Amino acid sequence: MDPLTALVAGAVEQLRLALVGVPGLVPLAGAPFFFRPLVMVVLLGIVSGVVGVLVNLRGAEFSAEALVHAVFPGIVAGAVFWGIEAITPAASTVAMIAAAGLTILTHHSGRIAGARRSAGGGGAEAGTAVVLTGFFSVGIILSLAEGDMSGQLEALMFGRLLEVTDAGLAHALIACFMAIILVAVTWRGQVAYAFDPVGARAAGHRLLALDLALNAAIAAVVVSASTAVGTLLVVGALALLSRRVFFTESLTHATFPGAIIGVVVATWIAAALGHGRPGFELLSAMLLVGAALMCLPMAALMRALARVEGLGPQSAAGIVLTIGSALGYFLAGWFKPLPLKIDSFLTGSVLNVGRVDVAAVGAVLVVAVAVVALTDRALVFHAFDPVGHRAAGLRAGWAEGAVLVLITSTIVVLVPAVGTILPIALIAAPAAALAPSARSARGLLIGAPLLGAASALVGLVLGVALRLSVGGMIAAIVAAVYLVAACWRAIRRGSPVPRADRP
Repeated sequence: MDPLTALVAGAVEQLRLALVGVPGLVPLAGAPFFFRPLVMVVLLGIVSGVVGVLVNLRGAEFSAEALVHAVFPGIVAGAVFWGIEAITPAASTVAMIAAAGLTILTHHSGRIAGARRSAGGGGAEAGTAVVLTGFFSVGIILSLAEGDMSGQLEALMFGRLLEVTDAGLAHALIACFMAIILVAVTWRGQVAYAFDPVGARAAGHRLLALDLALNAAIAAVVVSASTAVGTLLVVGALALLSRRVFFTESLTHATFPGAIIGVVVATWIAAALGHGRPGFELLSAMLLVGAALMCLPMAALMRALARVEGLGPQSAAGIVLTIGSALGYFLAGWFKPLPLKIDSFLTGSVLNVGRVDVAAVGAVLVVAVAVVALTDRALVFHAFDPVGHRAAGLRAGWAEGAVLVLITSTIVVLVPAVGTILPIALIAAPAAALAPSARSARGLLIGAPLLGAASALVGLVLGVALRLSVGGMIAAIVAAVYLVAACWRAIRRGSPVPRADRP
């Protein structure tokens, strides 16, 4: 035991002995294996509240969610290659890389869009989505490349609070202390940036440094909480869209409990009919139905929360995202054993899709093409100028409803192939990669699907050839395509432009 761990263990034991006689704390303080989780939860609650204030003020909920997923490959690598005690150091290394990459990528994307982030804004959401899916897909590939981890994938995603060790508590204490220091040092600048970014820049604050400090603080909280509550539930501790990317990401998590309920209902139907174990076609059909139906109340809840004063669309999406992950995990444990493994819900299995899945994808494709072909001008008008759309006498409700239905349907039919976490990669990254160079909205509507299909095909071929997670490989390829496009544009902008007056 290293000196820091010994010091923390001694301090926790002394605190436990001091509280063992306090009424109401006897059941927890009387057992060390209960008291350590209690200390961990209190510690995470304090530091998450502090960092969460800035997350809420800066509208950085989606960045927090991206960093939550981005530490996953570090957690997997630490657990698989160096053991449980190496999880926090490995996750910390990856978290700092992800924080730096996210900061640079979102600023770069913001300049392409022609505007920087403002108070309450969500930043460059497409770049954030790429960081989220890119890092998380690497973690999925690493975890499944090692074969059956005997349930460890579930533990890495959702944590094991009652298995917190003295070393884990010591590492969490260091990470939380770093987060508090970063917040304290940059507090004035962060608040100024949140309410008046132009004024903050004029006052001499370095906005890039403030973004990096905030992302590093979020990453520190994520690392400290990952072993206790997992990587999928941390964002709920950090934050109390109109932008559709984070909205879409929240709905992908909402399909998780719906898919589980659908599988459970399929099991009950098979038992009622005397068939014993449900067939694959029945499981597929009920999984899609359950996922689709769960999106409806979750979308309604997100809309209701967005109207609460002080929350806003990003906070509402973050809350719904966490509710979906937590509810799915609860239902998976409540209805054990399920006929499908939990990782099949989270990461999908494109090689096991059936006729029902293919038929559902085909139906959604036909509907999407029909809607876009008939209403593309009106939808583009509403997307770029909602005020002008309304002033022209057009109804915004049908446009928003059409987009919502298309997003929900696409997410649902992607679940069997790439799970409930990775669909955002195929939805957001291809369009984001082509948008800055597209000459027209119609060209983007044609190019993005073709690029997405090509990326998915490459991911499928590589996944099968290398015997790796196909869903994870597809998400990684899509993220790589976006990054290559962003780097190419940066190189083009940095190259000298020939002038007409030069020979």
